[in-house]
Amino acid sequence: AQTIANLMRSNFFPLGFAFPKEIRNVRDLLRRRHFFVRQRSGLITHSKLTFYQQGITDNPDSAFKNKQQRKQLSQLIAEEDVRLSLDSNLQVISFLDDIINFLEKTIIQRVREQDIKSFALLQTIPGVGEMTALIIIYESCHIGRFKNHQNYASYARVVKPERMSNGIMKKGGNPKMGNPYLKWAFGQILHQARMANQDIDRYYLKLESTRGKKKARAIMAHKFNTATYFILKNQTAFDLDKFLNRN
Repeated sequence: AQTIANLMRSNFFPLGFAFPKEIRNVRDLLRRRHFFVRQRSGLITHSKLTFYQQGITDNPDSAFKNKQQRKQLSQLIAEEDVRLSLDSNLQVISFLDDIINFLEKTIIQRVREQDIKSFALLQTIPGVGEMTALIIIYESCHIGRFKNHQNYASYARVVKPERMSNGIMKKGGNPKMGNPYLKWAFGQILHQARMANQDIDRYYLKLESTRGKKKARAIMAHKFNTATYFILKNQTAFDLDKFLNRN
């Protein structure tokens, strides 16, 4: 205890940030919703593979997302055992749909009670919907706890981490440092933003042609992260001209 106290006194053992209880509870609920969504996506992928194995390739994503169409999918399978396997997947998907929908309604109600303004402002970013906005709000918590946007970018894993000792850069990094949920969120925004806004799509394609696909995606994730930081800090709407460096 004395050693830890001395480390804290000399700032060699800095204290971590403790999420407020009301934020932490909703954040954990949101993470559980994320887990169920991943489980549902895995079941849908397995169901598609089942159709491919049977030589059936004309089943769009909408057929799995629509409950009425989903009930008719198993009728396309002739083999009884294969049909049973598919039916079990579809039943669990329907069950997860109900759970996910209930959790989403509950979480949206919580954010309306706690931080409705930030929730609305984040959705001014092209490609950011309700669920992405919720992830950003509850995984970031108070944006003021980050000294600047670079610290926020590091926390969100949108920049390459560095490993240093005594001022000397070491090989390798710390890929698991930071928040994986924010990393996922900022990685997903680009796809939706390109469909929602032609200017962002053209900007990305230009980056991709000069920097390559991987580097271009990393740059865009960092830009969305920076825009998010200042939106939450200044409580202002998304500025497309600043985002595209047109000012």
